[in-house]
Amino acid sequence: MRVKKILKRFLQVFLILGFVIVAGFLVWFLNATKPVAEEKKIVITRPVVEVIPVTFDSTTIEVASQGVVQPKKQTQLASELSGKVNWISENFTVGGRFEEEEIILEIDPTDYNAAVAEAEAALVEAEVSLTTEKARATQAERDWKRLGKGRPSSLTLREPQIRNANSRVSAAKSALERAKKNLERTVIKAPFMATVSAKSTEIGNYLAPGSPIGEFFQTEPLEVRLPLPLEEIRFLNSTPEGEILGDMVIATTLGNKSVEWNARIDRTEGQIDQQSRSIILISDIVTDQKSGTPIRLQPGLFLTATISGKTYRDVARIPAAAFLDLNQVVLVDENDKLEFREVDVLRRVGDYVYVTGGLEEGEKLCLTELSTMIEGTSVEPRLLPKHIQAGVEYDQR
Repeated sequence: MRVKKILKRFLQVFLILGFVIVAGFLVWFLNATKPVAEEKKIVITRPVVEVIPVTFDSTTIEVASQGVVQPKKQTQLASELSGKVNWISENFTVGGRFEEEEIILEIDPTDYNAAVAEAEAALVEAEVSLTTEKARATQAERDWKRLGKGRPSSLTLREPQIRNANSRVSAAKSALERAKKNLERTVIKAPFMATVSAKSTEIGNYLAPGSPIGEFFQTEPLEVRLPLPLEEIRFLNSTPEGEILGDMVIATTLGNKSVEWNARIDRTEGQIDQQSRSIILISDIVTDQKSGTPIRLQPGLFLTATISGKTYRDVARIPAAAFLDLNQVVLVDENDKLEFREVDVLRRVGDYVYVTGGLEEGEKLCLTELSTMIEGTSVEPRLLPKHIQAGVEYDQR
């Protein structure tokens, strides 16, 4: 019985040892056959950003504006006389053109010719009366010297009658001049080189004094009004007295053809538009071949103008993409880290900003917007080729 217990205990110990040995072998086998992980070096990747160098140069500011062609003079002609229209020029139609002093129409001159004849007859009669009175006065003076004593009175010498005759002669001359002027007014002429914009009468119509004949505008020179915001005025040249100066290029499009020519600022309207806070520049346009205007302009045509302004030295022209906000740019420093910098902005034009201070020649401007723009971030700068730098436009930011 005791032997059985001993055998049973020995068997239990043997099983336990066997299990431990098998388990240890399995652990050893698994460790011996497990894959060995390859050691890899940790590589930190830096975002690639495009950069261009800062360059300073002299820059002439160009100010843009736009306006509509309009005539310098416009007028509505009216009749100064009454009468029937008995002749009208073939050019008297909307769009017709007249040279200065060219005849537009004629009013029947019959009554006015008669008035001139009557005035001439009245003048002759008055002059005869004056001559008669002078002769009588001369005779009266002789008679007085022969028969009278002392100093003769003015009535004796017929001085009042002579003054009256002189007055009637002057009145007759004025009446004749008025009659001739009225006769001239029966022929209505263009007051300047004009184009007809509206026609108000026709042949056979009877005109009364003040009756409208038509509306006319000056054919040339024309002018264009160019509004300019007050903040842009500081970029234009001016005289010591404050008169704005500047050459400009005016352009327009007719169909598929674009045309442009040189012009200049002739004057300003002399007042500020309170609603738009702008000043109006005026440029005269002469549409002849000598002026260089390539087309015959007409009122209502839309024009754009590029005005040459002041020239500034040491100005950097920077793409707007380099800006973090209105006055802060993003640079890549000498350690290839992002740097934010405040700059002095002269002017913003389209996709570019003109900067006068806060940067140094050759510094690298960052043109790439990262998902997180944090100052001090390490980046890998990539310099854009020069031919791309010259004309690059960015709208990434």
